[in-house]
Order: sequence, then C-alpha cells, then structure tokens
Amino acid sequence: MGFALPELFAWVVAFTEFAGGIALALGLLTRPIAAVIAINFLVVTFIALAGDPFGEREKPILFLMLGLTLALTGAGRFSLDSLIARRDARTET
Repeated sequence: MGFALPELFAWVVAFTEFAGGIALALGLLTRPIAAVIAINFLVVTFIALAGDPFGEREKPILFLMLGLTLALTGAGRFSLDSLIARRDARTET
C-alpha cells in the first residue's frame, strides 16, 4: 500500500478503533470520534481493499456510512455528550 511507518499506523488504527468504539458506545465525543473512524474506514475501503471485489469491501463501507451518520447527527439523548451539555446549560443559567 505504500504507507510510511506501517507498524506505527497499525497501532494508531488499532487504538482508534478500540478506544473510539468504547467512547462511541458511551456517547462521549461522538462527532469527532465518528469522523475519525469514518476516515479510517474510507482508507480501508478505497486504499487497503482497492483490488478486492465488492463483497470484501461491504463491511468497511457499512462502518464508513455509520461513522458518517454519527458524525453528522451526533449523539442521542442518553449519551454522555447529552448529559454534559445539559449540565453545562444548567450552570450557565
């Protein structure tokens, strides 16, 4: 694929997917983490799996779309992001 420092990028991607997945499950920093994960799966889909048939790229495309959806819509009512926003709104008034 031609990436510089492939071992470093492998660790960065593994940490991003692990820690980002936990943060998304909790609804913490949803929009920025979802955007980073979407970029990650964009690279996986169109660079790492470029020569593979569509069936091999189906799951990364799904995760790419999920990441984009969360990046655009944000977290829901029961997320830590929402809890923090409500707490901050109460302290301002």
